Amino acid sequence: MLSRLIGWNADVLLKLLKKVVGNREVNEVGGWDEDPVIETMSNINDERVDIINLPPFNKDTLKLRKSSEIAPQVERELKEYVRAIAQAYRANPFHCLQHASHSTMSVTKLISRIAITDCESGQATGGGDEPLDAEELLAQHIHTQTYGLSSDPLTQFAAVLAALIHSVDHRGIRNEDLINEEPGVAARYGKKCLTEQLSFEKAWGKLMTDEFENLRRCIYTNKEEKQRFRQVLVNCVLAASHDDDDAQTKRQERWDLSFGPAALEDDPNRKATSVLEALMQA
Repeated sequence: MLSRLIGWNADVLLKLLKKVVGNREVNEVGGWDEDPVIETMSNINDERVDIINLPPFNKDTLKLRKSSEIAPQVERELKEYVRAIAQAYRANPFHCLQHASHSTMSVTKLISRIAITDCESGQATGGGDEPLDAEELLAQHIHTQTYGLSSDPLTQFAAVLAALIHSVDHRGIRNEDLINEEPGVAARYGKKCLTEQLSFEKAWGKLMTDEFENLRRCIYTNKEEKQRFRQVLVNCVLAASHDDDDAQTKRQERWDLSFGPAALEDDPNRKATSVLEALMQA
């Protein structure tokens, strides 16, 4: 069972990673000389943001229909990383590898459903002066209707990975009980979303080790990509918390700002961020 789950999760992530690489090739993003350094915080909860900025529409992403090759070494490292995450899950009745795999499957399915098949008539441009043809117009329509989520493979990859890691090393108890049983952890993380912050830190720390350098080179190649990758992971993993009433209330407030009767001005990045949280909650 363990081997099958590792293989399945690795295959799901590999398909998305190939799209990440393909998108980078289409946009002619260069490689890296060293792993970029980004600002992080010891309290992961403090890194959560209301708005994650996604890339604008680029008609060249239509070329992503062509599959991109991934080096065998990267495939091996991806599978080994999934294996490390799988082995770090505890044998809990619920917050276990089987639950994480179900979450991965659900988020993958929901992301695949974020698409609009009807295209309104009219003309639009893909960032330049030339009008878009019918295929490009449809792509832009889908991009707009999905607030950019359908056009950014890196965000999709990060959201699915977040589903896999969101409960890694879970103690099998509620955050409220963890506060009492591990006061040091509670003090470090501000008594908020403790299990989620612990899971994120363990998964991120493992990914940053030397044995997964080639994998990281495929996931991101510059500071901007690494920052967006981490930000989506942070927001999505923290959104998995269900037993914090204050966090739930704030999530609902953010949703109302995006989609409620008193929603702010149209802001696709704000809406995309709220949708990502909703995917994890679902």
